Amino acid sequence: MNIFTDIIYLNISGFSIKLYFNKTEQISLRKKFQKEILTSFNKFITKSEPKKVNFKLYFIEKKNVIITNNKSLTSIQLYKTRTDHTFITYYYISLIQFTLIIRYILIRLLENNGLLIHVSACLKDGKTYIFLGESGAGKSTIVQLLKLKYPTLADDIGIIKEENNTLYFYQTPFIERNNLFNKSSKRYPLGKIFFLRKTKYCRITRIDNKEHIIQKIISQIWMDRTVYKKEGLVILFNIISKFDKYYMLSFTKNRAQLISLFENI
Repeated sequence: MNIFTDIIYLNISGFSIKLYFNKTEQISLRKKFQKEILTSFNKFITKSEPKKVNFKLYFIEKKNVIITNNKSLTSIQLYKTRTDHTFITYYYISLIQFTLIIRYILIRLLENNGLLIHVSACLKDGKTYIFLGESGAGKSTIVQLLKLKYPTLADDIGIIKEENNTLYFYQTPFIERNNLFNKSSKRYPLGKIFFLRKTKYCRITRIDNKEHIIQKIISQIWMDRTVYKKEGLVILFNIISKFDKYYMLSFTKNRAQLISLFENI
């Protein structure tokens, strides 16, 4: 793709995000920024214009950077809102700050039918097996143990989205703890969801208590309080409640034993 283009389209979890690069006197800065986006988000870029654009992000030149000081906190403006589905941002932001804006846009787009969630995941029989747990529960460990047989889809963050009454898993373009696995904008049917517990044995136990499940999942969701109000949380609960394949996975670091367990589920 030509890095001098004015428009780049991102396709993330079925949503199309239009990036429009306005002209600027800082041509080298614009070229550098576009090249970084094309490199970091390359698996999530579409070469043709989509039928529908879900969100627009316009880059403009702003020579005077607004710096706000609040006691010990110093901040700069990353973007401003033009409409509910249009933001304006600036060429002075970094790639990391751009990623934060995209993450926030996804949270807004998913507010009615999906979750951006802390998760690791692998692929088994064409379906996504998701692993959840607090920090240290073993999300990264489990996919490392399984990756020789079951390819890794996520190692820190992913998207669960409801489409036509079916739940799907989508990868994100964001940097994860272990980024050495293939990514794409493809969707994968949701197979099973596991809550992790490190033990001295490997065992899978079904969980049926939906209230307990919701309490566990809600703590792992990337959530913006201005987006997910009371009505939004009800929608999240409905999405979670529609799925019925929740399990507790007690596991040890014995790779052969763990893979054997997965071969029979």
